[in-house]
Amino acid sequence: MRSRAAATLANGLPRRGRQFSTSRRLNADFTHAVIGAGVVGLAVARQLAGRQGASTILLERHGAVGTETSSRNSEVIHAGLYYGTDTLKTTLCLKGRELLYSLCQKHNIPHRRTGKWILAQNEQQWDECLKLHSHAKNIGVPTRFVSSEEAARREPDVQALGGIVESPTTGIVDSHALMTYLHGDFEDRGGDCIVQTAVTDIQPVNGGKGGYRIYTGSGGASEASITTETVINCAGLEACRKTPENLLCEGDIFLLLSIGPETEYTPISSAKPRAGRTGNAFNVRHGGTCTLWAGCGMG
Repeated sequence: MRSRAAATLANGLPRRGRQFSTSRRLNADFTHAVIGAGVVGLAVARQLAGRQGASTILLERHGAVGTETSSRNSEVIHAGLYYGTDTLKTTLCLKGRELLYSLCQKHNIPHRRTGKWILAQNEQQWDECLKLHSHAKNIGVPTRFVSSEEAARREPDVQALGGIVESPTTGIVDSHALMTYLHGDFEDRGGDCIVQTAVTDIQPVNGGKGGYRIYTGSGGASEASITTETVINCAGLEACRKTPENLLCEGDIFLLLSIGPETEYTPISSAKPRAGRTGNAFNVRHGGTCTLWAGCGMG
């Protein structure tokens, strides 16, 4: 028999009488449960909620969506330059980049194709730029060389003694506006977002054949549980508690409130990546601010 708290969580939500979307038709509270309401969790939940017959719940341990990693990222729309030729990450980045630009344009989410300048300060770094240019050509990502005359005309304060490669498809997006849209559209599609609800345990039902039971806690309230056919773990760094290892890299991030006239491009050093790092980066952000990433792991 369910506890009162469990019944409140599972049955107290607005239900819409939808049939389950899978062929198993399990006796579960929801067809899909997404853990973590950052930008990834919001995007996944929104897409699932759009499926015919789906019933999707999104669980977030904090009091609002997008308050951890998603509110502290670079807000860069990556071109997909730094990943392996035949990797899934490259495929998803290239496809996702264009889908994101399309979504932002369609729904008036603030964004801009700023382009990115990859700077070389010496011959060794220029060799890395040439390799990157060749790799970009192989995977279908446009890049071009920027002459010193063009660089001086467009960005006179940028110095690159070895040379510059430009990535014109790199851009920036207002991550908070994006998450606000995803959250609203998820709920408009009939999804249920439950905040201040931390997932404490997940147990398979009948070895997974009967779905999964998710145990949750909310502050000092007693533990509750729901059942779902499918669990999607989008808990960010917290997701790593269920994986073998968590590889972190140290770096410093500085926020510049004003730099005078707004620069149009995003320069990043071409230092050869090591231990998940790509060197130093200077990112333009919406609202006139900029961030300086020093020695951070960036894709």
